[in-house]
Amino acid sequence: MDASSQEYKKEVAKISDTIDNIFSALDIESHRYIKKRDIVNALSREGILETDVRLKETFQNLNKEFKKDDDVSPEVFRRIISPNI
Repeated sequence: MDASSQEYKKEVAKISDTIDNIFSALDIESHRYIKKRDIVNALSREGILETDVRLKETFQNLNKEFKKDDDVSPEVFRRIISPNI
């Protein structure tokens, strides 16, 4: 394995850890799921609104797949937010 492949694998692992940490921070009751509204509320508290063009794809996916009180699993969360990490 060459150095660039090793660096790529390290970067992918770092992104994966970041996504896991974000999910864990939102899953405050350790249910292994979060509500769509928890994601939207957390972003809103940080000043990121649903109209923010930087997260357009993420909000489109959330709104297409989930209602406000639907559960979001870690796997789905990863798929939805990974383009923005």
